Amino acid sequence: MTQIRLWSLLALLIITACSSDSGNQFVVSGEIKGAAGKQVKLMEFTNKQVITIDSVVLAENGAFEIKATTTEPTIFVLNLEGRLIPFLAENGNELSIKSDFEKYDTDYTVSGSEGSESLKAYFGGFNRFQQQVASLNAMLEPYANTPQFDSVRAVAQEQYAQMEDAQRKFVYDFFKKDDASIVPVYSVLFAGGFVSPENDYLWYQDLLSRFEKQHPKSKYTAYLKEFLQPYAAQASLQVGKEAPDFSLNTPEGTALKLSDLRGKYILIDFWASWCGPCRQENPNVVKLYNRYKDKGFDILGVSLDRDSSAWVKAIKDDALSWKHVSDLKYWDSVVAKLYNVTGIPATYLIGPDGKIVARNLRGRALEDKLASILN
Repeated sequence: MTQIRLWSLLALLIITACSSDSGNQFVVSGEIKGAAGKQVKLMEFTNKQVITIDSVVLAENGAFEIKATTTEPTIFVLNLEGRLIPFLAENGNELSIKSDFEKYDTDYTVSGSEGSESLKAYFGGFNRFQQQVASLNAMLEPYANTPQFDSVRAVAQEQYAQMEDAQRKFVYDFFKKDDASIVPVYSVLFAGGFVSPENDYLWYQDLLSRFEKQHPKSKYTAYLKEFLQPYAAQASLQVGKEAPDFSLNTPEGTALKLSDLRGKYILIDFWASWCGPCRQENPNVVKLYNRYKDKGFDILGVSLDRDSSAWVKAIKDDALSWKHVSDLKYWDSVVAKLYNVTGIPATYLIGPDGKIVARNLRGRALEDKLASILN
């Protein structure tokens, strides 16, 4: 379980830029208590890089003032030693930011910009998630190298999956309320695994459509379009679309088509004998297969193996008693490319009518989905 860092975009190329005379001026000032003599940077996030606009050294009382320009409402951040306060500025704004060095990016106020409150609420949700993850990690630490570690980790993983689901819902619900502001651009850049164009392409398309109506000439409209362009193929792989048919050979050399299994709920499970996370997930999949195989559920394992003997051995060792196919072409598998699989384990749940019901369900999420449709 990896702790997610919200501001990972700082790892991108950082370019220093002088403030231009063009555009319209805004002023951001304020006070950061307990930070005298430290440097704060005004930065702008674009679709490809982070630009440093200006920087100042905080006065003895923590006060600062920065003047800059922008030609349209723009998201900036105030960077203090890698911790960031986001805010929305436009021409004529006089913004005030106040905080304390110890709680810089978690307890702050931004006045003079209504959109900044929306940003604060959005990233407040991410901060809460990070705190929950930190608590789970702290819970695990005392059990490291003890016999109880595996059982405690299993509980933590289940809690983490529930937290991820809650965070995904938070992102969805937030943009139902705030779909015409510039804040959705931050969803594109920072939502990470919670909402992604691989799994939520139609959602992003809808977001772009609504945003473009309000801001047709905005640079953020251009950012969204450029960001989504590589994922256009995802449109045919969204929930509700008919799953692309394919035919591959079983270990015995017999051709098997996905459409041959129509009439049941089919889990297409992309995996490989060499994939550690896949092998770790297999016991859970076996449990669910045994529970639901007599209730209209089946599995089709699609292996990205290269070695036939390793593939067959893994099927036997992990007791994977469902149907399996492969072309033994590793990442060049035609079916992996057809389904745009770029990492494994990956899953598609197909309904009896051949349409995609869900994508990339694992662990508790898969268990809950099957229970909801088969019990």
